[in-house]
Amino acid sequence: MLGAVKAAGACLLDFLYPPACAVCRGKVKDGSELLCACCMEKLLPLAGANNCPRCGMPADGKTSECHLCAGLDSSLGTVLSTAWFMGPVPDVVHRLKYQGMHRLAWPIARLMAGYPAAASVVEPADILVPVPLYFWRKLRRGYNQSEKIAAALAEICGKELETGALFRIRNTRTQTRLSANQRRLNVAGAFRVKKPEAVARRVVCLIDDVLTTGATVSACATTLRESGARRVMAYTFARV
Repeated sequence: MLGAVKAAGACLLDFLYPPACAVCRGKVKDGSELLCACCMEKLLPLAGANNCPRCGMPADGKTSECHLCAGLDSSLGTVLSTAWFMGPVPDVVHRLKYQGMHRLAWPIARLMAGYPAAASVVEPADILVPVPLYFWRKLRRGYNQSEKIAAALAEICGKELETGALFRIRNTRTQTRLSANQRRLNVAGAFRVKKPEAVARRVVCLIDDVLTTGATVSACATTLRESGARRVMAYTFARV
């Protein structure tokens, strides 16, 4: 009965607000699609045969050392992303975070679930944990975009969602214009586990919208591991 009500509601929304591409507003088949065919062609997947197995970054051919992995905390395992932060992706993320279009979380999650990376980080996870916002920032925005993505991804993939275990105890500066070292210092000690029993001896997959240096997910992973998580991985929609 509930499924029928949801389906009817979706049809009504499609009638009132016809599905459109999140970037160019071009035609898409239905509301499950994030981008039109033209914009999808501009989306650049992170996947590659020679990419680092831990973080997915392509080898630069000059050294065997992965620069992203060098900055990640040892408490964090595999860290993967769906697409590069270029082409249509920045517009999608901006609309999701700053224009109140949290409904984009569903097509973003469908895209993430359909990529090969999901098999390495989502499938083996016991629980999905969104990277939390500080309560004041969440209050001002009205929602946590990472939580919206994680909730949709959990439902699509049949995974348990845990939103109450990990929280941010202080309001950190925005990471956008900080260097890699400044980012690490900015988020160091910024997270706490409120319910250790929810993560103890479990495999956790952190979910976030964008990964740049990995400082935030590293800080989250450190806290989760200290609280007993057996293993911590991360999966983001985009990679800078």
